[in-house]
Amino acid sequence: MRPLLIDVNNLSYSKETLIYYSRAKLALWLMVIIGFSTFCIYLLTINKYLLALIISPFPVISGYLQYKILKRINEVQFRINSEGIQFRNEDFISWNNIENERIVVEGEHKKSRRTFFIYYI
Repeated sequence: MRPLLIDVNNLSYSKETLIYYSRAKLALWLMVIIGFSTFCIYLLTINKYLLALIISPFPVISGYLQYKILKRINEVQFRINSEGIQFRNEDFISWNNIENERIVVEGEHKKSRRTFFIYYI
């Protein structure tokens, strides 16, 4: 059995961390969708039908995908505490069953960097 990494006497940490969808990113995408929709309507008013037809699938498809995320915005995406971790709707996994957990960072630049949490059961 692995030793517990969290000091029980140190109360400066949160007992449980919950991660949700980013509200700021969702709001930004909604503004982009509204902008593209407005641009498509403008193209229709100046009789540029072909260009409006080419651009119009983007706000429609993106709007549908963002609507699906908006319905699940209050769901917990990732839960981590001293007993284990849980990802979305999967079963809770105890720390005793997890091996080689680590954080992997991809990308060289600060803005294009992606961070992943990897573990093996």
